Amino acid sequence: MGARDRQWVAAAIVTLVLAIVPAVLWPGAISWMCDEPLLVGQAWHYNAMHQLAGRGLAGTVSVPYGPLPTQLYQLFLLFSNNLPLLVGLRAALCSGVLAGSLLWLSKTLGLTPWFAAALVLSPYLWWTQRVLWDASFALPLGVLGTAAYASFLATRSGRSLLIAVAAITMVPLIHLQGLPLFVGFMGHALWRHRDSLRRHSVGLGVVMLGLGILNGRYIYLIVCVFAPRMAQIFRHGYVGNGADHLPRLISLTGPFLGGKLLAAEHFVTQMSRLNGPPGLINAAVLVSKGVIGLIWLGMATCVFSLIRQWMRGDARPAPRSVSAARPDFASARATIIAICLACLLLQILLAISLRVPPYPQYCFGTFPIHVLFAWFAIDWLRRVRLGMLVTLAWGLSLGYITLGSAWQIHRHGWNRYCMSPTLENQAQIARQLNGYSDETILTNVAMYGSYPMALRELRVILPGEAAAAHSPHGLLLRYAASSDPASSQIELIEIRAASDVPADALKLDVTPMPPAY
Repeated sequence: MGARDRQWVAAAIVTLVLAIVPAVLWPGAISWMCDEPLLVGQAWHYNAMHQLAGRGLAGTVSVPYGPLPTQLYQLFLLFSNNLPLLVGLRAALCSGVLAGSLLWLSKTLGLTPWFAAALVLSPYLWWTQRVLWDASFALPLGVLGTAAYASFLATRSGRSLLIAVAAITMVPLIHLQGLPLFVGFMGHALWRHRDSLRRHSVGLGVVMLGLGILNGRYIYLIVCVFAPRMAQIFRHGYVGNGADHLPRLISLTGPFLGGKLLAAEHFVTQMSRLNGPPGLINAAVLVSKGVIGLIWLGMATCVFSLIRQWMRGDARPAPRSVSAARPDFASARATIIAICLACLLLQILLAISLRVPPYPQYCFGTFPIHVLFAWFAIDWLRRVRLGMLVTLAWGLSLGYITLGSAWQIHRHGWNRYCMSPTLENQAQIARQLNGYSDETILTNVAMYGSYPMALRELRVILPGEAAAAHSPHGLLLRYAASSDPASSQIELIEIRAASDVPADALKLDVTPMPPAY
C-alpha cells in the first residue's frame, strides 16, 4: 500500500468516526415538536390498523410526501416503542450511508477524502441525520445514488447502476423536491446508456417492482389526483411560514444558497444558541459560511470546464470499452459535472415555479450537487496549495460548533425560544400524564400552543395503564429551574395554590392523539 493509499484509508476512518459517533451520542436529546410526532404517530396508527402507509404527511403545496419514511418507522415500531433506540439506529444508518457514499465519490472522482471528513461535522447535517423527520432521508440516499452513478459511469458496473437507480428514485418518493436530481440523473441514463439499462433490465425490473409495491398507492395519488391540479398548485405555490406568494426573484436565490446546509449560521442563530466566547463562536460561524462561496466557485469552475470540453469537442459519451478492469475516471468526472449543472437548472426552475422560500431544508433533494460544487472548488484550490488549508479551517469551525452544541444540548436541552424540549424530557412528561385522568392541563411553554401533538402522540406511543387519579387543583407544565435561563427543560407539577399558575398560562389538551389517517 502506497503513501497515497494509506492517507486515503486514514481519511476514510476519520470520516466514518466523525460521522457516526457524534450522531449516535445522547439519542434522547433530539428535538420533537412538529413533523416528527406526526410521522411516528402516523406509523403507530397504521400499525394499529394493520396497514402499510400509502402516503406521508401533507406538504406545504398541498401535495403529500411519500410513504417510505413512515414505512421505516412502522417496521421499527413492530418491535419496540423505544424512541431513543430508534433515533440511534436511524442516526447510525443515515450518517454511515452518508459518510460511506462521500468516500465512494471521493475514490471515483479523484477528490480529497479530507473534505468528506470536514463535511460530516456540519451541525445541520448532524441534526438532520438524528431527528425523526422524513425529508432528511433524502440526504444520504441522494449522495449514495450520485456516488453509485459516478461509479457506473467509470466502470459500467451493473451493481452500481442498480444502486444508483434505486437510491435516486427513492429521493423524490420521499419528497418531491428531489425531482431535479431524479430527472437529471435518470434522464442522462435514458439518453446515453439505454444499452446498459437493457442489459440489466431484470435487476432494474426487480428494483422498480419493489419500489412500486411500497409506493404504488402514492404514485397513483400523485399521477391521478394531483397531476390534474398542477396548474393550480403552481399558481398558489408555497404556502406557510409567512412565505405565501413569495416573489420569484427571492425564490431564485434558494438554489444558490444550498451551502447553508454545510454552514453553521442557521444552526447557531436559530436552533442551538451555542454558549461560549462570542468572538470564538462568531469566528467559527464566519469561517463555516465560506462554504457558500466555495459552492459558487465550484459552479463557476464547472461551467468553464464544460465550455472547454465543448470547445475542444470532448463532450461525447464515454467509450463502450469502459469496464471495471479499465475504469474511465476522467470521463465519469466530466459527465458528473454536466449532470450537476443540469440538476441546478432544474432546481432553479422548480424553485421559481413554486415560489419556494430559500430555506436550507429545500435543498435536501439536490444536496449532492451542492456538495460536489464545493468539493470541485476545493480541488481547484489545491492547485494553488490552498485546498487543504481551507478544508482544515472549515472542518475545525464546524467541529467546534457541532460538538459544543451536542454537549450543551445534552446538559440543558435546546434553546427554549426556538426549539422544543428534548424527546427524553417530553417522554418523561408523557409518562407522568399517563398517571392522571386529566384531559387538559395548564402550561406556559409556548411551543405547545403550536405543537400540542408533541405530547399527545407520545401518549399514544408510550401508553400507560388506565389512570383513575385526578389532580385536585389541576396540573401545570412549566420550564424547570435551571442555571441556563434559555434551557428548554420542562417539568409537570400539581397545582397547590393560585400563585403557582403563571399569568401567561394557557389550557392544553393532552388527550392521546386519535388516528387521523
